[in-house]
Amino acid sequence: MPITNTSHNTSGNLVVTVPKESTFKLPEGKYSAKIKSVRKLDKQSARGPTTFVRFHFLANVPGLERFDCLAKADFPLNLESGTDLRNIINRLLGKAYLTSLSGQQFGLDALVGTECEIEVEHVNLDSRESFDFPLVVVRNIQEPGSMCLTSTIKPSVKLD
Repeated sequence: MPITNTSHNTSGNLVVTVPKESTFKLPEGKYSAKIKSVRKLDKQSARGPTTFVRFHFLANVPGLERFDCLAKADFPLNLESGTDLRNIINRLLGKAYLTSLSGQQFGLDALVGTECEIEVEHVNLDSRESFDFPLVVVRNIQEPGSMCLTSTIKPSVKLD
């Protein structure tokens, strides 16, 4: 962001806005969100590479409005009936949406900007002993209006 002297500033002081910091350190809770990005991702397994889809969410966390609160969720790239990815898309766009595209192409980028609600939980793993914050996992993704959203957070959440 370029630094410019604003015309509203008559004292001659140079005043600039500091861009929002991004953080994945979210407290547990249920938040309104929107899908910020969708991308393809290959993960290695014993049987070779597996293709996943990674959703990045921009969450509205009470008390952390000055930050871009981010969360992610990964799903195997599979739109067969009953798969996690298909179920999520059906919840967000309606079951008829993918049904109407039967046998056709669907660009997952169409989900960017979609409003939703997410539930975030913390998972403590022995292998994360060296981290100062637990693993943050998106446990649930629903259409707007489905969840009773978290209205306050515990002040113990540190972002530094």
